[in-house]
Amino acid sequence: PLTGFTNPTVPSAAVMAGAPVVVSAKAYSIQLPLVSPYATAYGTLTHSTNVVLRLTAADGTVGWGEAAPLTGFTNPETSETVMADLRDRLLPLVVGAPAVPNAVFARTKDVDAGLMAKGAVDMAVWDVHARARNERLVDAIGGAVRTRVPLWWSFGDQSAEADEAGVRAKVTEGIHSFMFKVGGPVGPQAAVARVAAFARYADDVDALCCVDANAGWTESQAMTFAAGVQPYARHCLFLEQPMPPTAPHEAFARVRKTLGIVLLVADESIVTLADGAALAATGAVGGVSIKCSKSGGVTRTLAIARLADAVGMAVQVNSMIETGITQAAMLAVTCAMPGLLEGPKAPARPWGHSFFSCHRLADNITDFRRFVVDGVASLPSTPGLGITVDEPKVAAAAIDVVEVVTS
Repeated sequence: PLTGFTNPTVPSAAVMAGAPVVVSAKAYSIQLPLVSPYATAYGTLTHSTNVVLRLTAADGTVGWGEAAPLTGFTNPETSETVMADLRDRLLPLVVGAPAVPNAVFARTKDVDAGLMAKGAVDMAVWDVHARARNERLVDAIGGAVRTRVPLWWSFGDQSAEADEAGVRAKVTEGIHSFMFKVGGPVGPQAAVARVAAFARYADDVDALCCVDANAGWTESQAMTFAAGVQPYARHCLFLEQPMPPTAPHEAFARVRKTLGIVLLVADESIVTLADGAALAATGAVGGVSIKCSKSGGVTRTLAIARLADAVGMAVQVNSMIETGITQAAMLAVTCAMPGLLEGPKAPARPWGHSFFSCHRLADNITDFRRFVVDGVASLPSTPGLGITVDEPKVAAAAIDVVEVVTS
């Protein structure tokens, strides 16, 4: 049963009585400029508008959460809907209640609010809970299977020449895994050409790539790519979400078969635990791309990762344009999850995951970047998320603020 993956254990009366009570919540809608424009099938991004949530407990413990909506990808959720859901539906249920993750999850899971808003609450409650117990988030959710995760880097829609310059530069930083964003106006033939160009120098720099169409193709276009990429298949680890999530699973399965050794990975099609179960049941994909903000926080994302491992689907860790709050939460989940997509064994090549989001931001509200060095994200050693949030920077970036306190 799917409930077996959501860890719905009801906390004991002693746990509830001993937990710090949340006495205030403050949500900020913040606008963060990017270092450079980033082109995807959903358009070209120049900034990200995220929602940052601060919970404060009666004992002074502070926890942080975040929602990182992206127009097109997370419709109908936007920063405005997240702020409204927090103000009107979720925070009134959290403020005044003990900061016990399972209890808050049970209290809010059926509320008519978006997953991203619920995810911000889930993250922040877990952070308060772990900090109050003086333990790392990774230990609070089950313990670390790993403490270091290699990185990848993604490139927007650009020329093969720009790809090569970017790849060679990133290799000097210790990154050897790369995603090429295609889809939308970029047809499958152009996507194949980018992989073919990459294949000419991939062995020289010991690198692998993948391709993300962001649901921008038809089945016919996806099949064109699947057939065309075959001569370069050993250089391309997977194709991510070629078609919209509304496309039938049978269509994904046909593309998966044509791809051969190139893995087919779902992203937009995998938001909930039920989505993962349906994909597994139909054999539509060989892997899933998980994101803490997309799927509603720590509890739900870890459940999806455990389900994927149980049914033999590979797990790729991805991100939205996030601050270090979500990146730290996702790193804890990644280090606690049982299975993680790796590179091929022959020849042996590592494969990376997405913990570079803070590097896309022109300025950062956290110190998460210090945990990303030489192409590797390393688990923080201090309690909770293990990061420091610069509250003056949060306030300076705010375009809207919501506050709820105990009466």
